[in-house]
Amino acid sequence: RAAADAPVLAISATFTCEPVADSLDFWSDETSWPCDVHFAPYNQVFQQLLNPESHFVINHEGLNVVLVKFDDWLRDGSVTVDTSVAGLEKVAANAAHLISAIETSTLHTARPHLIGICPPLPDTLSDEYCTQLEETIRSGLGHLSNVYFVTRAEVTDLYPVEEIFDLEGDKLGHLPYTSGYFSALGTLIFRRYYAIQSAPYKVIVLDCDHTLWRGVCAEDGPEGVEIDTPYHAL
Repeated sequence: RAAADAPVLAISATFTCEPVADSLDFWSDETSWPCDVHFAPYNQVFQQLLNPESHFVINHEGLNVVLVKFDDWLRDGSVTVDTSVAGLEKVAANAAHLISAIETSTLHTARPHLIGICPPLPDTLSDEYCTQLEETIRSGLGHLSNVYFVTRAEVTDLYPVEEIFDLEGDKLGHLPYTSGYFSALGTLIFRRYYAIQSAPYKVIVLDCDHTLWRGVCAEDGPEGVEIDTPYHAL
């Protein structure tokens, strides 16, 4: 429904993420802020980041979105998750690879990147382990000014969802989340997109004493400060 020249939200994920389009379209309509949602092929995150002709590179106006679920790096095409020492080492290696791939992508395009970390399925990876990986990726991308980061907690803190996971959907089509969580995730993506695309507010922060009046209110009291002509004009 977006206009032909609307900014593009190019999205790539380690899982099937097309359901986020519903909330993205909803908020685009509600805010009259156009966006054209493009999904990369299934589970092609690294290819999108490294290919100089990918959806991300040809996105000339908009936002590139990467959604990562750490346990997807352990699946190897099945629903079985390998949480052995070798498996955890593989996840850590992929996290390092992700940092490098995002650095490469930012060389190919000036479009901002939004990196979203999504929760792993229950009984796969520990919360502590995922938090460590999140911090590793965040700190590894800290030097890139056009890369933004969303943690697992940010989604559920802003938009609590009673049921996050859809285990049957995950088995059938690698759709790991409920419609409620996909709505929350899409809402946060649009919120970040809106903030990145909008002109920032300009704010002046000042101390009132000797700025809005002559004197120190805490010492001179409200009757003791002076508001002469220049201060009154201000």
